[in-house]
Amino acid sequence: MLALARCAPLLLSHAMMSRSVTLAQLEERILLIAEVTARSRQQRRERERRKREASLGSSG
Repeated sequence: MLALARCAPLLLSHAMMSRSVTLAQLEERILLIAEVTARSRQQRRERERRKREASLGSSG
């Protein structure tokens, strides 16, 4: 598993180069994915917080 994790960036860059994606474009795509992931994570945390608060409010 460690070897795969270490090789992933190399494999990804090779796949993107074969599709004529520049390093700048690859970086932009990675940043967009990170942004979407962070937004999704934040929304999930907010839903869990509201659920927890509603649960505490109904038991008191």
